Amino acid sequence: MNSNLIIVEIINSRIFSVLSKDLKFQKELEKELYQNKEKLTTHKFILNKKPHSPTIENWIKDFISQNGSGMFNNLILTKYITNSENTRNLNKTEKKLVQKLLQLYRNLKFFPESMPSDDPATWEIIPVSHDIEENIAKKQIGIPQTQEEKNIQKLKQEEKKYKSEGLEKLVLEEKIEKEKKIDDLKIEAKKYKDGSLEKMAIEEEINKMRD
Repeated sequence: MNSNLIIVEIINSRIFSVLSKDLKFQKELEKELYQNKEKLTTHKFILNKKPHSPTIENWIKDFISQNGSGMFNNLILTKYITNSENTRNLNKTEKKLVQKLLQLYRNLKFFPESMPSDDPATWEIIPVSHDIEENIAKKQIGIPQTQEEKNIQKLKQEEKKYKSEGLEKLVLEEKIEKEKKIDDLKIEAKKYKDGSLEKMAIEEEINKMRD
């Protein structure tokens, strides 16, 4: 739930890729979500009038106990986040986590009805917070340029030769954006251990962009 925006977008892409070939995958993901024992928050948590661990599983159970198991809209979600006994003492960050979890639950359980439009480009299973700041490391002066930065520099020099409306300039702009994204992905990959799911997902995305 706290993953970097790039990671979330890659995982969303993978989920939809698998869903397009195997509809059973949706039920498998639902089961994994419902049985997830990972703690989501830190404050005391009451379920069925008894103390419980504030796990992903129990947060979903608490929401269902108050709002039923049917499709729900953003108004119902907002009321729960604002007024629920278990959410009242949460700080802003943890409330955001609970909100994202319940959006994930809705997106997955009620797919494709839960998708915002008929345009697949707008679809997501894991909520993507486009307003959050990226935690990609900033490059410091004196650090040698990466290969992608060198490529971008060359492409920008080439770009100056063409008119702003020209096809050649548009092609070069696309290449520059791709090099920037690859560079960001490489920086992000360094944060994870070799063999980890996150690192493998990023490396796969880089390879696809290089093909």
